[in-house]
Amino acid sequence: RIPILRRIVEPRSLDRWLGRTRGVAATLFLATGRYITVNFLQPLMGLLPVVGPRLFARAKLLQHSSAGRTILDRYGVRFDTGAFTSPGFKGKLAKFRDRITFENSNQEMAFLALYLHGLDTGLRPEDAARYAKRRGQLFTQFRSMITDRPTFMRNPISATMFQFLRFTIKYLELYQTMA
Repeated sequence: RIPILRRIVEPRSLDRWLGRTRGVAATLFLATGRYITVNFLQPLMGLLPVVGPRLFARAKLLQHSSAGRTILDRYGVRFDTGAFTSPGFKGKLAKFRDRITFENSNQEMAFLALYLHGLDTGLRPEDAARYAKRRGQLFTQFRSMITDRPTFMRNPISATMFQFLRFTIKYLELYQTMA
């Protein structure tokens, strides 16, 4: 039993090592002022064209009210990166990073805007919530799902090489449906 070698050759070691590499790369890219600014403005690029300025403003006001918090809590809307975060210091650091990059706010805003849109079109609240999760969080906020990734990006090597390409692909899909 060689301690270091055992860790390298155990099953799925490539997945673990490249997953850590992607985590470090994401942290380095996400810890910049440019990224924080772009992510802060992201709802203006992806959500505003879908719902329009009136509904966008209503959703922003609702997001910061107790009624909005009640709706978000009722339907369990929380930003989930899709990655496991440890309960210790690393988990707290990840939550802090998500807060300063406005990702929580963007996810909530997208849900509320499309929830209101669903209610305005006559959907029942439960149906409006399903619509908001699909159209708001998956469509405009690009929530990560394994089934939504192109096939060539599903193995560990290509997932590392093309880590940020999925955002370009998702924007192209979004703009194609808006045309």
